[in-house]
Amino acid sequence: MSYPADPHWANVKNLLHFDGINGGKRIADEKNNAVYLGSTAVLSSTQRKFGNTSFYGDGTNQGYGYAQTAFQWAAKDVTVEFWVYPLAQTGATPYAIYVSSTFTVIVSSTTYPNKVAIALGGSVVMVSASNIQYDTWSHIAFTRTAAGGGIKLYINGVVEASANSAFEPNITTNINFGGISSEINAFRGYIADLRYTQGVNRYPTAFTPPTAAFPGSGVVDPYYDKVVLLMHCNGEQGTYNFVDQKGNAFTPLSTGSAPYHIRSSAVYYKYGASGIMFGSALKLKSNDFILGSDDFTLEYWIYKTEISTATNFHWKGADGVSSAFKIFSNASQSMVYIAINGTVVLSANIYTGNVQLAVTRNGGNIYLYRDGTRMGTYAIGVGTNIVTDGTFYIGGDEVAGSNAAMDEIRFTKGYCRYPTPYVAPTEPFPDAGPNFLSGTVLDSNNTPLARTVRAFRRSDSLLTDATVSDATTGAFELRATDMSEHYVLVFDDNRNAMVYDHIEPVV
Repeated sequence: MSYPADPHWANVKNLLHFDGINGGKRIADEKNNAVYLGSTAVLSSTQRKFGNTSFYGDGTNQGYGYAQTAFQWAAKDVTVEFWVYPLAQTGATPYAIYVSSTFTVIVSSTTYPNKVAIALGGSVVMVSASNIQYDTWSHIAFTRTAAGGGIKLYINGVVEASANSAFEPNITTNINFGGISSEINAFRGYIADLRYTQGVNRYPTAFTPPTAAFPGSGVVDPYYDKVVLLMHCNGEQGTYNFVDQKGNAFTPLSTGSAPYHIRSSAVYYKYGASGIMFGSALKLKSNDFILGSDDFTLEYWIYKTEISTATNFHWKGADGVSSAFKIFSNASQSMVYIAINGTVVLSANIYTGNVQLAVTRNGGNIYLYRDGTRMGTYAIGVGTNIVTDGTFYIGGDEVAGSNAAMDEIRFTKGYCRYPTPYVAPTEPFPDAGPNFLSGTVLDSNNTPLARTVRAFRRSDSLLTDATVSDATTGAFELRATDMSEHYVLVFDDNRNAMVYDHIEPVV
């Protein structure tokens, strides 16, 4: 089994599957844009199209969400599509999708009851010929052909309306789902698999709606099982919720200004919608961060913002007090240093704006890279132990923060990713590797069954994949981000029950 790949992945600006925990608010945009949910908007398992949950808007002025996007259509084809499960509407003009008065998908307004309407630049330009069905899933797609300005509205792959429009938004803003902060425009119902593609008209003619969740890049990390820290640094401006994809919990230090998400300027982040500004450090402690004599790779994007001596990363020694391994900068911002047991062993003039740094150990050598170019080598010796107690600081230490913005931080333990110079990443780090859990579902008589099977990440109960076992063989296969970090559950959908046994061991 392999991960499906979207041939137009480079053109995708937003992809939200709305998969997560029932009642939760943690939503990922596969293009790593920041996502926000209003106070009454949640993920819900009551209705779902492909995954474990969908977005639910309750028809109130806080029942909406949004993700950062860029609607820049000049001379570009466009496709906006999503699945919708509308309930009876309470607002006069319910916005299923809304982008800053430039693009709006309206579902069953008082002006166009039971219809889907498309507005561009604040004016309705198309209305569906057929009624939208309530209490059922429908696929809605809007397409635009740049040449001639032809636009079409599809419901379940059937052309419902077509027109021509010269309107071309050129804004960087948010794509709202479920309405805006107004009950008049609040949408009541469920939304699944929202995808915005800029530069491709995916549906120039009638089509069969997708039968599976939209694919992503198809790129996987073959060493994901060795990744012990992965932070995309995405979040709302000024917020303090720092998420590590591997489940580590951080302790923000109180000395200096607290670290926070920042996206007020594009220089502060490389991918997605924000970086983390470190006025003080994040601290964590885990055996996963004991360096010893293992190979490792620490890599991150950094943008220096102030003139000061600053620590980027810091490992404590076995006594929890001394300095075992440290990456820091000098007062002029131009130099970066690597110190082992308090002694500088590598330095390089590297700060030229927003750069990618990588520090990696390969047996007896430690390498320092900037944007894939090797800037220095230190011969530490094969088997030499870097003694640490697992205490790890990000963006500073217990004394001061780094006065820098960071993005895409990844630490891989037990593997040197870059024994030679490399090309700096052009996409965010992937969240998963080519790991799959497989097994067989059997009844009490060892007869194979078709049942819903789901894999959850143990650290935070995040759903990672779901499927239905084969009716003939009972076999199933599920994606896994980390083979040691999952548990698998089997569900009997007919009885609305969870089955705890009669599942062969997972491999």
